[in-house]
Amino acid sequence: MNPKVSIIILNWNRWENTIECLEALYQTTYLNYDVIVVDNGSDDRSIENIRKYAEGKIKVKSKFFEYNSSNKPIQILEYARNEIGNKSASHKKFDDLPSNKKLTLIKNEKNYGFAEGNNIAIHYVFGNLEAKYIAPLNNDIVVDKSWLQKLVEVAENNAKLGSCASKMLLYDKPNIINAVGDVILKDGSGINRGRGEKDIYQYNKLEEVFGACAGAALYKKEMLEDIELGPFEYFDNDYFAYNEDLDLAYRARLAGWCCLYVPSAIVYHHHSATAKKYSEFKVYQGERNRIWTLIKNYPLKYIILGPIYFTPMKFFLHSIAALRKKGHGIHYVESIGTSKLISTIIKAWLDSMKKWPKMMEKRKFIQKSKKIDNTKIEIWFNNFPTDDSH
Repeated sequence: MNPKVSIIILNWNRWENTIECLEALYQTTYLNYDVIVVDNGSDDRSIENIRKYAEGKIKVKSKFFEYNSSNKPIQILEYARNEIGNKSASHKKFDDLPSNKKLTLIKNEKNYGFAEGNNIAIHYVFGNLEAKYIAPLNNDIVVDKSWLQKLVEVAENNAKLGSCASKMLLYDKPNIINAVGDVILKDGSGINRGRGEKDIYQYNKLEEVFGACAGAALYKKEMLEDIELGPFEYFDNDYFAYNEDLDLAYRARLAGWCCLYVPSAIVYHHHSATAKKYSEFKVYQGERNRIWTLIKNYPLKYIILGPIYFTPMKFFLHSIAALRKKGHGIHYVESIGTSKLISTIIKAWLDSMKKWPKMMEKRKFIQKSKKIDNTKIEIWFNNFPTDDSH
């Protein structure tokens, strides 16, 4: 009735966001879950402050909930990255604690990014916990109390459902949509469906979408194991950050899994809180990973069209946006200037080519194991957006 869900939160120098995210989670109506925080080599005393929160020494203030002291202290089970395969002697006693009284903390020695950081935690979950579902959650998100309950209810009633997408609203403007599922584009990139629109309940029905934004998604364990790229590689480690969820959604589609958007599963997102100061980084990652998604997953004709049409068009859109001082491909961050933006895009394209042989090997693996013909996924393709894409 209530299958186990493992919730994974990555933290990198944003412990204030993380403890607000944790406090909201510990007040969820769903009662069978584990929370795993992966610290990606923070240098801002994040681990110390997360421990203090668990001890009840830091009281969280939020406009979305009242702080609950009754579940403090929260017991923490800590691992270094090289220890995650070893189940500690105290694990059984820890497992028996109520869901809102325990926290697993994985301490990475460096920043492995979103993709590998989540994979490290999923490796831990599959080796140590009996979870049916994995729920990656951005640390800058506050969940509604019934968020997890709503996702699981839908997932349990749909056998071929591989993932669920949440209704993501902006933290500072809760009447504005951040994402209601992901949209795939012909050039290898994607956009958040509904992003920037006023929420007037126009996306208020349960419906199929191409994929879920991994900032607040629910993935079925069986699906993740089905599309594994290599040992414990579910998100593509080469991506580091951005578009890794779009790539995963595409591979899941090829394997015959679908995704449903659940409008009653609501979260509030500090959009780009972690990467707000790193717009150059975001442009670089987005463009490089876009090309890799195209190479690995798309029908061959789109790969051929890439250098001839899609890449020049993308360059044109970026250039025009830069000249207008409105950064195309950058969400709610300041423009980095015309010359820097264009040089960053060119660098991303050149660097993407360095791993073309590796991406082609991944393509062979993906295409050989697919269950759905590539051309059947074209019904999900959209043209270039008028606003900025991933």
